[in-house]
Amino acid sequence: MKVKTNILVINGTSTSGKSSVAKSLMKLNPNLIEEDLDLMRNPTTPTTPEMEFVMINNAIDHVLKGKQVILHLFHPYNLSKCMTARGIEDISVKKVLMFCPIEGLVDRLDERNSKALKVDAQNTRDYLMPFDQFSKLYTKTLEKQMALETLSLEKVTKIYGDQFD
Repeated sequence: MKVKTNILVINGTSTSGKSSVAKSLMKLNPNLIEEDLDLMRNPTTPTTPEMEFVMINNAIDHVLKGKQVILHLFHPYNLSKCMTARGIEDISVKKVLMFCPIEGLVDRLDERNSKALKVDAQNTRDYLMPFDQFSKLYTKTLEKQMALETLSLEKVTKIYGDQFD
């Protein structure tokens, strides 16, 4: 029996393609509701844990009303915390980790910021944010584990030198 997914959690660094995937899914199913802090706040306002919990609870409320939700989360375990705190066990959740190679983040960020400057300069992203997020999402693997990407000090230094003055 196929189980209906109530919440699709999209996790990844800034500029990894989460919004593009969400837009494509919403074209396939216009009834999906998107919950994303970037859509809820002024881009110059830093995100707080409280803001994330409000968004998560909004998503849960939508599901309890029979809706399906795409939820952008940097900390997916906070969804579990909210569901546990509310005594909810019967919401089906799927999680997707978006990955963009570190070299691609710089190019995507350039493109994103160029577009934002034409429309709304406040919607630009700090160039260091995706790299900070990358370091928190993707960790060192053990020798025999599969890796998404292998980074060395030399590779990171080269990327930095190629992209920044």
